Amino acid sequence: MAKRKSSRVEPEVKEIAKLILTRVETQEKLQKQIEVGKNLFDEKVSNPAEFEALEKKYKSWNNYNVEMLKRLFTTLEFSEEYYHYCNRMMFMRGGPPHWTEEYKDQKSDLKDKIDKLEEILNRLDLIEEPNIGPVARIDSTPRTIDKLKKLLSRFHKVARQLRKRHDNRNTLEIEDEYDVQDLLHALLKLEFEDIRAEEWTPSYAASSSRMDFLLKQEQTVIEVKKTSKSLKEKDVGEQLIIDIAHYRQHPDCKKLVCFVYDSEGRIGNPQGLENDLASQSTDYMQIVVIVNPL
Repeated sequence: MAKRKSSRVEPEVKEIAKLILTRVETQEKLQKQIEVGKNLFDEKVSNPAEFEALEKKYKSWNNYNVEMLKRLFTTLEFSEEYYHYCNRMMFMRGGPPHWTEEYKDQKSDLKDKIDKLEEILNRLDLIEEPNIGPVARIDSTPRTIDKLKKLLSRFHKVARQLRKRHDNRNTLEIEDEYDVQDLLHALLKLEFEDIRAEEWTPSYAASSSRMDFLLKQEQTVIEVKKTSKSLKEKDVGEQLIIDIAHYRQHPDCKKLVCFVYDSEGRIGNPQGLENDLASQSTDYMQIVVIVNPL
């Protein structure tokens, strides 16, 4: 007699969060934000203007904490735990509440969020540290970025040189973004060892995407765009803003280099594009934008 198949659904195995930084570094960052929160809690408010100013500080502090917790751990467990912990719910009873009532709610929520950060801090000894050797602890950001800037600033010269082959032999013509990626992949091998192409980013806003290149050892992502009739300056900027949001979720992305190949000169203000996107850098992810040729 045939055995009856079980209909029991195996529970999903949840990934265990690990630390991105050392335990001491993580403790320092959490403790700093706890102290900032306590200082906000102690601020005195005596009128609506002072309350509004404090509310802006509180929102900035709270948003920073959410982003910080995303970058301190290998999963979003603690960021989501913090975000959903005791968020204020404002009930309208006979019109908008007086600012003093909102201030009481803010103080209560602020205390709850401070308590949650302290609770996470107290649990750090249960979380595994990264295996970081003495060589890996050296900050390679300047060296990595300098290498990439040098390589990418010469990309157009290399692409142009490839057109001049002996006896008009076949060559690589840069016609679309895939051509840019193919040539760039070859050039990256001059400077880097572990180059991973088209790795998936973690989900953001219910979607995920593929990164163009991940330099694993350098914790650097390279995103490639090529301007065209259908991809102008505004479109490039909008796409890169979405990409940046995705890459903030990736534990290996400490540096994001956005390479925009503008062989047809469609970007009117390349310096402005570079500055606008680079201004979104945080303590946890450096953003560098390179447009070539200028």
